[in-house]
Amino acid sequence: MQEKPAGGSSQSTAGSAGGGAGGHGGAGGLRPLRLLRVCPRPCACRQEDGPIRIAGTRGRKALLGPRRRPAGMPLQTACEEEVGFRSMDGTALRGTMRTAPHPRMGVLFVHGITVDREEDGFYSTFAARLDPAGATSLRFDLRAHGKSGGSYEGATLSGVINDIGSAYGLLASMLPPGTPAFVVAASFGGGLSACWAAAAAAAAGRGAPPRGLVLLNPLLDYGRRMIFDKPYWGGEGLTDAGIARLSGRGWLDHGEFRIGPAMFNELLYMRPQDRVRDLAIPLLVIHGDRDSVVPHGIARRCAGEARDSEFVTVEGADHGFVHPDDEDYTHPDTLRFRDGVFKKVLEWAVARA
Repeated sequence: MQEKPAGGSSQSTAGSAGGGAGGHGGAGGLRPLRLLRVCPRPCACRQEDGPIRIAGTRGRKALLGPRRRPAGMPLQTACEEEVGFRSMDGTALRGTMRTAPHPRMGVLFVHGITVDREEDGFYSTFAARLDPAGATSLRFDLRAHGKSGGSYEGATLSGVINDIGSAYGLLASMLPPGTPAFVVAASFGGGLSACWAAAAAAAAGRGAPPRGLVLLNPLLDYGRRMIFDKPYWGGEGLTDAGIARLSGRGWLDHGEFRIGPAMFNELLYMRPQDRVRDLAIPLLVIHGDRDSVVPHGIARRCAGEARDSEFVTVEGADHGFVHPDDEDYTHPDTLRFRDGVFKKVLEWAVARA
């Protein structure tokens, strides 16, 4: 959930592919991703190996996901497995599906910038804490992060939004019909999840939208955070130095992240704070009042403008619900903050499931 400090190299991961599509496109002859089994127990999910194709829209093969267990082989405890699937433009995405024995809800976790599906251990712990509620969850690496394909400088905000939609489609396909699902999104992933959720709830004929959206210290003013407060921004456009940097290297610095030309132009106009007002589903926003990365006040104001929302302040918490200067997430206050977040989200989701 933490944005990483300034660093040197771009993260460019293997596995990005073109031609195929994710939840709404075709495989286009792409070589299937292997489905890796990581569950440590000899439970039913290990009885079959290899990937299984899940049909996408318009009759085309799309996602790669966990193989359904044969009849008569019930899952006794929650187990995890590595899944591979594709975004709408064919970008290869990887994630961890944690399957409940008798799913009563689904939860999709969307992480922040320059981290991965685990959110420095926050999401992996969160997923396990959901077991008593019978939650099947999916946490996955956004494009250009973790084991998913793509590079920082090649990523776009629209591409990330499509990643969220494809991941939600995979999660929904693994739940019994009618099972409610929720999206839990942090920081950089928060505002983009709001954009996707507002569109999904308004779209007809594309499957059921999520039952609710949870935003954790969400970034909602992307332009301010990633462009307008930077030294390379001159008020009406890039400074001469910024132009030279973007045209010469092909990217602009944002800590460890690299903003390419396409994302730069998106950042000038992308306003997730406006989409929060359009949400037709319940919204829970949780934010620390000592957040040094994303302003607490913006999130509070936006939550107040939503139709059906609740805003919770975690007093004393920095970004990621940590005690300020706690770099290894072991401070007693950090553990207390995070335990409170887990309990609140679970209580809120169970009440709406």
